[in-house]
Amino acid sequence: MNDDGDRQQRFERARRMRNYAIAGVLLFLVLLFFFMTIVRLGGHVAD
Repeated sequence: MNDDGDRQQRFERARRMRNYAIAGVLLFLVLLFFFMTIVRLGGHVAD
């Protein structure tokens, strides 16, 4: 019984870490595209 609980906790922890990794990659890509857009537009945003 305790082995199943331990296995479940490890599975949930692994899933949580995987979710954090995916969220980090998505955040990085969003920020990358945002800054690439700002650089490409340069100072012409207000024109």
